[in-house]
Amino acid sequence: MTSDFYNSKFDKIPTLTWYPWIGIYYELQTETKFLFVGESHYAQDSKGNFNAKQFEKMMACKQETINVLNHAIKNNGEWKFFKNTHKAIVGENSFDIKHFWSNVAFMNFIQKPMKTNLGRPTSKDYEDGWINFIEVLKIIQPSHCIFLGSGAANHLSKIIKQSNNLSYEITLNHKKIGAYYGKKVSLTIDNHTTNITFIKHPSSYFQWKLWFDYLTTRNGEAIKKLRERILKA
Repeated sequence: MTSDFYNSKFDKIPTLTWYPWIGIYYELQTETKFLFVGESHYAQDSKGNFNAKQFEKMMACKQETINVLNHAIKNNGEWKFFKNTHKAIVGENSFDIKHFWSNVAFMNFIQKPMKTNLGRPTSKDYEDGWINFIEVLKIIQPSHCIFLGSGAANHLSKIIKQSNNLSYEITLNHKKIGAYYGKKVSLTIDNHTTNITFIKHPSSYFQWKLWFDYLTTRNGEAIKKLRERILKA
């Protein structure tokens, strides 16, 4: 389901803790390559308490993000985060989850574990996340990117101002969905443009049908092609 095709290049990013997930069919796509971006992993035990040994173990494991996705796939997307993500992209959950993740890429934006799921990244965590994200974009060059959570969008401008080879257009309040805003960015790096969409974190109180409609409108033909590939299996 996943490929290590890019790992030797990822190894050259000094602050990238975890390899991104690259679906085995990702590189076969020509016009539409999707990268999904989660926010954080959590170093907590089954009761939600911080586990220092788990933190150290996660920091030392380059495969952590890949392991998390493999676990979710094995358990048929049991977590609300994945179930809502699937419905927001495809509009349903009755499809082959293995095929979904075989066609796309995924990375975690914050490259160190939060102590618990109640913790929030700092401004520096987000800024470091953008630096890593930009390096990953240079390597895998997705046409489209969907952030599963919108907190990172507020920290992009500072990174852009520090770089000489980036150009962008950003709308932080693109469209209001319930109590939240969909956000959009067009980011060009080394003459390659990625259309980025930020949605609400797909956990509690996530109105997946509204976000499904928003993503369909925002990404048009590209997301239609992705759905066709996923539902074909």
